[in-house]
Amino acid sequence: MNAALNSFVAGLLPGSDIWPSGLEIVFDVELPTATIEMRQAWEEVSTWILPPTTEPVELQQALQRYQASDSATFDQGMLMAYGCYYSHPRVLAVIEQRCGYSARPPQPLGHPVTDRVQVHPISALNDVRWRLDGTAQAEQIQQIQRSQPAHIWTEEEISTWPTL
Repeated sequence: MNAALNSFVAGLLPGSDIWPSGLEIVFDVELPTATIEMRQAWEEVSTWILPPTTEPVELQQALQRYQASDSATFDQGMLMAYGCYYSHPRVLAVIEQRCGYSARPPQPLGHPVTDRVQVHPISALNDVRWRLDGTAQAEQIQQIQRSQPAHIWTEEEISTWPTL
């Protein structure tokens, strides 16, 4: 694999004791939803002069310089790396394990709960899950939750709440 792409991915997605490193994941995934701009950015990033992954401080500084000087390419390359990373089965398994919900593509396919996940009912009594963000939709949803504080909301009911 290209050394610049290796350094780019390692700088963006270094991994941890919980999350796999981007180097272990990103190059194993073909991202069918990648735009032309993302693919072009990936090619451009492969020409960048980046320090090796063994020099993390220098690598971060170089990435910050590229982000400042060529933000459009950097942003599209970052979307490509993140898109590949977060669609990999190993990363999806970490997401499922950490949040307790199935890691599936966003709507319209939905997020059905699998047999492996234990569901904890949500009601306004145990916690208001919707955070106010200053929008009218957030206000409406919080009013709906507070109007029936003992109600346990189903996925079907939540799907009828106002959206952007």
